[in-house]
Amino acid sequence: MLFFVVIEERLLSDKPQQEAPKNLEPRWLEITSERKRVKVDLNKLCFVESKNEQIILHFEDKQLVSRERIGQISQRLPEDFRRIHRSFVVNSARLTSIEPTQVTVLGLSLPISRAYRDALNIAANDSKI
Repeated sequence: MLFFVVIEERLLSDKPQQEAPKNLEPRWLEITSERKRVKVDLNKLCFVESKNEQIILHFEDKQLVSRERIGQISQRLPEDFRRIHRSFVVNSARLTSIEPTQVTVLGLSLPISRAYRDALNIAANDSKI
């Protein structure tokens, strides 16, 4: 019954409906963890770690484990997530410090490999990192 009331209000209201922005990427990602499909809030995701043929998604308060490869998930993540090492992808909004050989996220120091250092430096100069 509540559904019909809401629909009726929207159809009969004189206010123009707000349209969702079309160019924004979704801020969530669906992954498989423990044989379940899980929606991950990308705003809360701090970094992704690859370890022993699985990935660990690190949040402020929890961790999720998935069998997906880090290369596959890094392609599905938005541009503000940066690959800094063959084992790490970080959320640039969650970085607390950047040094020439490491970054700090959640109080943990993560290494920056030479292969990804130049790309991270270019991004740091061009964006909000």
